[in-house]
Amino acid sequence: MLNRGVLAAVYSLTAVFGLLSVSFPSPSVWGLVGLHLVYLYGILLLVGGLAALVAVALPNYKLELIALWPVVGGFLMYDIALWGLFAERVGVIDGLAPPYGPALAVAILSLFLIAKILLLIKKNHQLVRAADNNGLD
Repeated sequence: MLNRGVLAAVYSLTAVFGLLSVSFPSPSVWGLVGLHLVYLYGILLLVGGLAALVAVALPNYKLELIALWPVVGGFLMYDIALWGLFAERVGVIDGLAPPYGPALAVAILSLFLIAKILLLIKKNHQLVRAADNNGLD
């Protein structure tokens, strides 16, 4: 699907985003969902992004498969917060546009990561089937 360099960049940026979310939480987001949830999705993105980065460097598809679950969970939590900000700002004229773009971008990123999870699951099934077939010979 993607080469290892692109995946390494995506997972590195995910870890940085998680670190920044924990270090400098956005007041508009934590005012909406609470500081604990901001820390939770930040930690999920930080730990999952680092683990996925290690998995790409090794390469170890099983570790990447495991690491992508907290990454997707963190991005989905963040996306829900963005859509909450959008719902809060409907009808409010404060000079700020509702976060259509960021919310849709995070949703699309989450869908791509879910597709990556499905590809890794398929790869695992193929390798298990091939190992089973080799054992029967």
